[in-house]
Amino acid sequence: MWAVIDPLLLTAVAHESGHYYHSELARTLAGVPAQPSAAWPPEFETWQEEIFADIVSILLAGPAAAI
Repeated sequence: MWAVIDPLLLTAVAHESGHYYHSELARTLAGVPAQPSAAWPPEFETWQEEIFADIVSILLAGPAAAI
């Protein structure tokens, strides 16, 4: 019912789904050796999950996720 009242809340659901997908992907790839990426500065390593969730929300909700 809350989605009928404020449809933009669905973008929050898409974002939180990104956190779930990130944790599932991390569990799936747990045995794969990690390759350090030169593209990401070390200080962004702590933001990796949040950035992943933002990208997933954009893929799931489209332009509405930018609001």
